[in-house]
Amino acid sequence: MKMQDMILVIQNIKGSETNMLMTVKEYKEAYLFVSSLSRDESAELLKGLFDTKFSEAGKGWAECYITANKSYYAKFCSGSDEL
Repeated sequence: MKMQDMILVIQNIKGSETNMLMTVKEYKEAYLFVSSLSRDESAELLKGLFDTKFSEAGKGWAECYITANKSYYAKFCSGSDEL
């Protein structure tokens, strides 16, 4: 798999941040196909993620706020310098 196909994810739960690398499939299963999101919300979040793939390198994150204490940020990796 190419590095540009990997997704950088920052998960924030109650102020504790966790950084992860995921594939698109893992990202969809972990964050988009949860019972609290409608199909429209999931599609909008996935579009926001793919917008980061074609944006200027190092710019833009797809953001999602699940609750006041749980949120995450995701974007496609643009190169090894981001790791």
